[in-house]
Amino acid sequence: MNTHSLDLELSSSQYASRADTASLSQTGDISIEAWIKLEQLPSTAGSRFTIAAKFQDTPSEKRSYRFAISSTDKLEITWSADGTANNFAAWVADAALSGAGVWIHVAVTVDVSTETAVIYVNGSSVAVTKTSDVGAATSIHDNDAIFSIGNTPETTTAAFFDGLLDEIRLWSDIRTGTEITNNYQAELIGNEAGLVGYWKLNNDYNDETANNNDLSPNNSPVFSTDVPTGFESPSLSPSQSPSQSPSVSGSASASASSSASASKSLSPSSSASASGSASGSASASASESKSLSPSSSASASGSASESASASASPSPAEYTNKYSTTGNTYTDKYSSTL
Repeated sequence: MNTHSLDLELSSSQYASRADTASLSQTGDISIEAWIKLEQLPSTAGSRFTIAAKFQDTPSEKRSYRFAISSTDKLEITWSADGTANNFAAWVADAALSGAGVWIHVAVTVDVSTETAVIYVNGSSVAVTKTSDVGAATSIHDNDAIFSIGNTPETTTAAFFDGLLDEIRLWSDIRTGTEITNNYQAELIGNEAGLVGYWKLNNDYNDETANNNDLSPNNSPVFSTDVPTGFESPSLSPSQSPSQSPSVSGSASASASSSASASKSLSPSSSASASGSASGSASASASESKSLSPSSSASASGSASESASASASPSPAEYTNKYSTTGNTYTDKYSSTL
């Protein structure tokens, strides 16, 4: 459950960071996602707001990548192939962010082979322009610059974020528009393919992936209970979870029914279950469920009355159902006369 976000104050120079690790030093395609809520616009503050970066230009040039909001309130992504400004690319959103005080999901994907980037706001791609194209930026430089959120600390110009950050994700691949749209309002598990850093910022700085890239706070930022709304809890679906749940009751009811039906399901899960009640009643129903997503279910349960319904039954057939109960187990036998 998403319960907290990280509250960074520009006036206090607050941010969080992590020393360089191999998983943070991505050299190929990347994607970065975050939820942000600005307390003021960068144009008001007169400076760039860093979202996530591994970027240094002083005391030596170790530029890798930086996702930020420019001083004109536009989302931007920059990266370098050699750590310098000699092989460098930058893409900037054409439209400025509309205002402060609201939660916005922002994301960017970088295809280094083509030196292109796509920027997303609330799950939808926006128009972008390449504003820097120097040399060949067909890779991202691997260096020991620190990784940080909320600031680019090793630069000549401060770039502190002023506002709330939440659900920051770093990927080692190009997320598709569909993947971003389908997941930006859902918490992840942390073991998703390509996910190399995942900071929920739920009252801690832990990285939820196996890379353990936990962050450290700088200048005492605090956590807030102000979070984006409409979040879905992490799910293991599509999943397969067979289960059996027998039950015994002392009730006695005598009815016998048989039905065959076919239905379609869109649920992204598959489960098989069998439940039986050893009461004085005997019943069974057979149903076939077809799914358009990876789901299938089959169940056997009991109910008793002499009724027959055939929704989507194969062909004219007469079923004779015989039931016997032993403990909690039903034995169903069918014979068909065409």
